[in-house]
Amino acid sequence: MGRSACADGCGASCAAALAAVGGGRLRGGLRGGLRGGLRGGLRTAVDRAPRWCFAGLSVLVICVVGFGSVATEKLIESRVDVEHNGQISQIFLDDVMFSVPESRLQSSDAPRELKDHISSARDTCLDKGVIWDAYWNCYGRGDTGRAFSPVEYQDDLKHLWLNEVITHPVSYLEYRSAVFSYYFFSSKLEYWEADWDGDAEKVGYEAGSVKADFIFRPYVEDFALGTFPMLFKPWFWTLVAAVLVGLAVRARRRDETVPGIRSATASGIASGPSVSPSAGSKLSHTPTFWPEVTVLATSALCYIVGYFPIVPANHFRYTYWPALAVTVAFVLWLAQLRIQRVRNIGP
Repeated sequence: MGRSACADGCGASCAAALAAVGGGRLRGGLRGGLRGGLRGGLRTAVDRAPRWCFAGLSVLVICVVGFGSVATEKLIESRVDVEHNGQISQIFLDDVMFSVPESRLQSSDAPRELKDHISSARDTCLDKGVIWDAYWNCYGRGDTGRAFSPVEYQDDLKHLWLNEVITHPVSYLEYRSAVFSYYFFSSKLEYWEADWDGDAEKVGYEAGSVKADFIFRPYVEDFALGTFPMLFKPWFWTLVAAVLVGLAVRARRRDETVPGIRSATASGIASGPSVSPSAGSKLSHTPTFWPEVTVLATSALCYIVGYFPIVPANHFRYTYWPALAVTVAFVLWLAQLRIQRVRNIGP
């Protein structure tokens, strides 16, 4: 009786254990199948989605960011007394001052005071050997002479720019090419000192850390700038970005010759690190970062080229984003090479 009860109890326990294991496997299988089905369905939907859907999504994101920026600006203006300095007028000022000859300037219908101010400031800049950033170098800043104060006669300056600069594209392009080449092959203000002027302190901005300035300034100005000066030049990041884009185009053309790669490459654009599944290959599940590398490198190129009509000087702060984007793209490219090397070695 005791042995029979024990046997029955053991049998029941074994049956319950098997049922639990079987149920767990069934639940795991259902969960895995459901997850795999959803993932596969999502990838199929992405593969079949037309490319204009992604373009429309990109435009939507840009609109949301733009609307958020405008809304933020309006909110700040409603709570703080903000004075518009019309910084675009500084670009107009440079173009008029250095691309419009004296004869055309004086024969224009701009106010006499504005024309005389531009003419005298141009002589001052030329004596200094500079043809850029006239607002800070020779014009005397704005109407009050304080930093960031608005330029006088902004509407007249804009009218002068439209009538005398754009109507003479050759001289305009010559001037802008000279300024852009100066920015492209040189750099300045690689390190910004930890100090603020009085206006910043009045509105509550604290001065920078003296201790941090003591630590990082020698590292940037003495070591990095002295050892690797190319890292602070736009031409270097443009060259690296162009090489990465070229490698991405080459990889895409190579992958299009392998069956099954083209659809995976297209889906990888929207699904993060993509997978290149070539049948029978050791690299059938090797993640590729080419979409990310392409986006970052192209963004850096567009950013630098976009400065052609507006760059005022050769400050390194105008190259922050290209340096960051290309660095991340380069790291992703190295990671991809490392992953492929490991996969090639294999077990």
